[in-house]
Amino acid sequence: MVTLTIDGVKVTVKKGSSILEAAQHAGIRIPTLCHDKRLIPFGACRLCIVEVTSRGRTRTMPSCFNPARDGMEVATDTPRLRDSRRLQLMLLLRSHPLLCPSCDAGGDCQLQNLVFEYEVPDLSFGRQSRYFHVDNDSHFIRFNMNLCIRCGMCVRVCEEVQGQSELSFVNRGIESEVSTDFDRTLDCEFCGQCASICPVGAISSKWLVGTGRRFELNDTSTVCAFCSLGCSLTLGEIDGKTAYVSSSPDSANEGNLCVKGRYGWPFAYSDERLTKPLIRKNGVLVETTWDEAIQTVADKFGSIKENSGPESLAAIGSQRLTNEEAYVFNRFVRTVLGTNNIDHAAGLGYRALKDGLAPMLGYAASTNSIREIRGTTAVLLLGADLTETHPVAKNEIILASARKRAKVIVVDSIRTKLTDRDGLFLIAPQGAEAFIVNAMIKFIMDEGLFDRAALDIRAEGLEALEESLKDYSVESVGAAFGIDPELIRNAAKLFAQAESGVVILAEGLNRLVDGVALSKAAVNLALITGHIGKESSGVFVFGEKANAQGAMDMGLTPDMLPGYQSITDDGARSKFETIWNSPIGPKQGMGARDIMNAAANGTVKGLYVVAENPVDTYPNRQQILDALGKLEFLVVQDMFMSSTAKMAHVVLPAAAPYEKSGTFTSAERRIQKLNPSGKQSCGKSDLEIFTTLASKMEKADPYYNGYAEVMNEIASSVPMYAGVSYERLGIEGVVWPCVDAEDSGRPTLYEGGFPIGKAKLAVAEPFGTVLTKTDSFRLIPCVQKFHSGSFSEWSPSLMEVCPSGFAEMNGSDMAGLGVAEGSNIKVTGSGGTIIFKVKQSRRPVKGTILVPYHFSSNKLNSFTDWGSTEIPIKVEKA
Repeated sequence: MVTLTIDGVKVTVKKGSSILEAAQHAGIRIPTLCHDKRLIPFGACRLCIVEVTSRGRTRTMPSCFNPARDGMEVATDTPRLRDSRRLQLMLLLRSHPLLCPSCDAGGDCQLQNLVFEYEVPDLSFGRQSRYFHVDNDSHFIRFNMNLCIRCGMCVRVCEEVQGQSELSFVNRGIESEVSTDFDRTLDCEFCGQCASICPVGAISSKWLVGTGRRFELNDTSTVCAFCSLGCSLTLGEIDGKTAYVSSSPDSANEGNLCVKGRYGWPFAYSDERLTKPLIRKNGVLVETTWDEAIQTVADKFGSIKENSGPESLAAIGSQRLTNEEAYVFNRFVRTVLGTNNIDHAAGLGYRALKDGLAPMLGYAASTNSIREIRGTTAVLLLGADLTETHPVAKNEIILASARKRAKVIVVDSIRTKLTDRDGLFLIAPQGAEAFIVNAMIKFIMDEGLFDRAALDIRAEGLEALEESLKDYSVESVGAAFGIDPELIRNAAKLFAQAESGVVILAEGLNRLVDGVALSKAAVNLALITGHIGKESSGVFVFGEKANAQGAMDMGLTPDMLPGYQSITDDGARSKFETIWNSPIGPKQGMGARDIMNAAANGTVKGLYVVAENPVDTYPNRQQILDALGKLEFLVVQDMFMSSTAKMAHVVLPAAAPYEKSGTFTSAERRIQKLNPSGKQSCGKSDLEIFTTLASKMEKADPYYNGYAEVMNEIASSVPMYAGVSYERLGIEGVVWPCVDAEDSGRPTLYEGGFPIGKAKLAVAEPFGTVLTKTDSFRLIPCVQKFHSGSFSEWSPSLMEVCPSGFAEMNGSDMAGLGVAEGSNIKVTGSGGTIIFKVKQSRRPVKGTILVPYHFSSNKLNSFTDWGSTEIPIKVEKA
C-alpha cells in the first residue's frame, strides 16, 4: 500500500494504482476525455494533468498513467492547471464542429460539459475545416467522424476488451479518422462498445439518432434477459418505448454488454407478441378472456387429477422465469397439481452443476466471480464457444490473455475466435472433452506435477481416481480421437504449472449431453492442480438462459425442493409442507425425457409448459411431436406463438422480463433485481398467472401479494438466500451464499474449506474408443451470430444481423462436394432430409458441418437424440 496527499486529503491505495485512481478512491474528480477504467491508460487528452510535489520538486504530469507513490503531494485544481486544460479544450474545438444545439449528443457530450465547466472563450486562433462522410451502413452504429476528437477509446475498447481490432485510426494529421480497413461496413460482434464509450457522439446508436437525447430519456435499471452472465442494463425510454440501452460502469459487468444485451431488446416490442389468451375450440385456437382461459385450465387439470391421479400431470418450467416465479411454480406443481413431475431445460441444461459440481464440492454453482477470470494465467475451455454464447465472459479471457499473458487452452469440435489467442487448440469430437481432461489428469499424476500432501488435506478419493485412470494414457486417448499426444501433454503442463487457472464449460441444449462426466473431470483437474478455493481460479459452468442458476436454486427439478433440499428428505419435505400448508409427495418425480415418454404412452395426460419450446429445442423432434400430440390437455404459457404453443389447448400470454419485477441469479451466483420499464405489458406476469390459477384450483386467496413477499419467503426457506431482501439489492446485487443481513456474500467459494468437509474426487468413466470411424460427415449443433436458444428469433434487431440459419463448412470440404458459397446442400440424417444454404467458414474442422440449433425453421432437432454426442449425416450438393 502507498499513502499520498491529494488536495490536502490523505489517501491510501494499493501499490501500482495511478494518481487518477487514487483521486477517484478519495472522491476527488479529475477531468478526462480518454480514460476508462476498463482500458490501459493512454494519455491522449492531457486533461488529467496534475501538479505533483515530491522530494521538494513540483512537476506537472498526466495522472492517468503515472503511479501513486508514498509521500506524494498532489494538487488537481490550480490556476495553472485550469489554464492548461482550457487551452487543451480550445485545441480540441479547433476542428470540432460547433453544432451543439443540433447535435444528437448534446447534453450528454463530455467535451461540451468540460467547455462549459472551464468557461472556454472564443478561439484566439483560426479553425480547421474537415469533412467526413456520415456512415449509417452498419447494423446498429452511426459513424460521424466530423465529431471525433481522436481520443482513441473506441479503438482501444475494441482491441483491449473485445479482442476484435475491428476499428483503427486511418490517415494522418487533421485527416485522421477512426474506420475499418478499406472503409468497409462493420463486420464484428456488434457489441456497441465503441458507441457506448465515445465521449462526443462521433460513434452513436442509430436508434437514438433523431429520437431524443440522453437527458430526455427515462432510465430503468434491470437485468439482461438473454444469457446467464447477469449483465446490468439501463433502459432509456421515451414515450414509453426503449430507445437506448446502456450499462452502468459501477455494475458487475463494468458497463460491458454484447449485441444481445445492447441491441436484442426489441423482442419485447415484436408484433408477434401474444396479447390475449387462446383456447382451442373445434380444433382451432381462438382468442378468449383471461377468466375463461384460467378457469378452463383449472377445471381440466382438476379433472385429470381427480380421474387419473396427480401422477398423470407434469410440468416443464424455464430458466427464463424469475426466482420468485420459479419458486411459486414449484409450489404450485408439487402442492396444487400434487405431482413431483417437474423439470426444465430438457433435464440437460443444469446437470453439470447439480450432479457434477455439487456432490464433489458442496454447491451446485460456479466457484468464482466472472471478473476474476481476467486475473488468471491459464484458461481451459471445454466445448465453450464463449464468443457466440457468452461474449462478456469472453472479454474476461481477452483481458487475461493480453494483460496476464494467460495461456488459452481450447478443447472443442469447433474452431472458435479464442483459438487464435496464445495457447493450444485440441480438436476433439463433441462429447470427447471429458476423456481428454482425464488424460491430462493422468499425465499430471504420472509426472508428479501436483502437491499430493496438500491435496490429501483438502480432498478424498485420490486412490480410486488413480485406479480409474489407468487406461487414460495420452497415447491411447490421442489415438482414439486423432489428437497429437504431445498437445495433451503440453496442455496438462501449462495448466498444472500455471500460477492460477480456470476451467470453463457452457451448458445449453445444443450440447445434447448432460455434461456430468465433463464437469466431474473439470473439478478433478482443478482440485489436483490446486486451482480451486482461491481468486482467479476455479470451475465455471455458464448456463444458456438468464436465470439458469436461479431455476436450479428454486428447485425446478424432479428430485429437489428449493435450496437443493432433497424431495426424499423427510425433514426438508416437512419444512416446506409447513411453509406451503400442503402435503408434498415423497417420491422423486419424472424428468423431462421421462415426461415425454410418459406422454407418448398415455401415462401423463396433462402437461403445463412455461416459457419453453420443446418442439424446437428438445432432442428427437418427432418423439416430442408424438408425445405432445397424445396429451389430453396441454397448456403453454409464453410470450410468443412457438411451435409448442401451436399444439396447445390453452395458450396464456406472459409478460416480458422488461415488463415485470423479480430477481435473476447469474452464473456467478449474483442475485439481481429486475425493475419494470414504462412499457405497457402485453400479458400477465408468470407470477400473477400462477397465483391466480392456484387460487382457482384451491378455491382460496392467491398465495402472495407481489414479488417482494415471495423473496421474503425464499429467504426464510433457502439457506444460501437467507440474507437477501429487495432493500439490499442495489445495482451490483448480492452474491450467495448470503446467510444473514450482515453477510456481503462470497464471490469466491471454498477459500476456507468445503461445506461437505473434504472435497470428493470422482472416479473417471471407463475409457474405450468412443469415436466411430466413418467416412460420413458429422453435424455439430452450434450457436451462430450471437443468437440464443429459441428466444432471439423474435428480436428484429438480432434477426437483422443473422436472419436465417445456414450450414458452415470449411473450404476443402466444399471443394470436395463441388459446392460454392450461397448454394444449397442436402443434409440427410436419421430424422430425414433438410436443405441448407452453405457458407464457407473457418469454424468447422474437416468432416464436420455446423448448423445453428436456435432457428425453428431449421428443425435441426430432427437429427438429434437424447444423450447423443455424434450425429452422422450424409451431405450432398442439392
